[in-house]
Amino acid sequence: ETAGDGSNDDKANNIKNIDYRKSGDRYYFLLTGAVLTKGDEFLEELYTGEYDKTGKKYTITFPAKGADLGSGVMKINDSYINSLEVKNNPDGTISLIFNAPEKNVYFAYTRGTSKYTSITVLKPAADSKKLVVIDAGHGDSATGAIYKNLKEKDLNLDIAKRLNTLLKQKGVNTYMLRDDDSYIANYERAYIANKMNAKLYLSIHN
Repeated sequence: ETAGDGSNDDKANNIKNIDYRKSGDRYYFLLTGAVLTKGDEFLEELYTGEYDKTGKKYTITFPAKGADLGSGVMKINDSYINSLEVKNNPDGTISLIFNAPEKNVYFAYTRGTSKYTSITVLKPAADSKKLVVIDAGHGDSATGAIYKNLKEKDLNLDIAKRLNTLLKQKGVNTYMLRDDDSYIANYERAYIANKMNAKLYLSIHN
C-alpha cells in the first residue's frame, strides 16, 4: 500500500527508485539499487545519520555506488513524514533528508545482496505501553509451506489480523509488521521489534 499524500506522483521532483509504503503499522521507504547496510545478525551500517538541532530533520548520507535515486523533494505530509529530499553530493555520496512533524527513529536495512533497502520510520513505544509486535510469518515470494492451493503466508496473515483485533479489544498495545502480502527479511523483523521497544514479539507460523 502506498502511504502519504502525493508521495509518488509529485511532478515537481525527479526522484526515482524510491517508494513510500505502509503495511500494518509499519511506514517505510523502499529503495531500489541502493546499498546502505551489509550483514544480518551482525549488521554493518554503510551510511552516516545525523539529526538537526530540532530532532525533526534527519539526514542519511551514503556512497552512491551506482544507485540512481534522482533528486528533488517528495512531499508526503502524514503523521510520520512531511517530506523526503534527495541530494546528490559532489563527493559521490547521496543524502536523504527526512523532514518530520516530530522526532522519529529511522532504521535502514539492505536485504542481502538484492540491493533492495528499506528505511522504516519508527516511533518507539514507552516502557509503560508494553508493546506487542505481531509478525505474520513469510510474505510475498516467501510463501512458506504450501498444500495444494493453501499457502502458509496467507494463513499466518489471517491469524495475525485476528490476533491483533482480539488484543486491541483487551486494551493491549500492538504493532503489526505487515497486514498485506509484502516481504520483510527475517532479521529485519527482529531489528524493527527491538527498535520499537517491544515487550513481546509474536512470530506466527504454520
